Amino acid sequence: MAFDCVKLKNFTLKKWEIIRYKKEIEELKKKGKAVGNEYLTIIYLPKEKRKVLFSCEKSIKKAVKRNKLRRRLREIYRTNKECFKENYYFWIIGKERALELSYNELKEKVLTLMKNVK
Repeated sequence: MAFDCVKLKNFTLKKWEIIRYKKEIEELKKKGKAVGNEYLTIIYLPKEKRKVLFSCEKSIKKAVKRNKLRRRLREIYRTNKECFKENYYFWIIGKERALELSYNELKEKVLTLMKNVK
């Protein structure tokens, strides 16, 4: 069984793709525009390359649940990068109600919100 390296390469999440600096986060907070629904909020800002940040509301008390939701959001991003616009910073915030959704339902919600990003 041989793997096609070109296809697998597209599904990676590199360290430089994740927003890590406080300066970038503050800029995204101040200048970014938001779209959302009862499960998610996506804050976005046009920039020089595509980067992303994943977080959850603090109202989710258990760390296990917060981490599960962040893992799911990361995986949705990683496997559907082509649906996320190039040259944008994204901050995907999971809400407590998102824990009620299955992975596929959450994926649908994220991708429908991405269509509203202008």
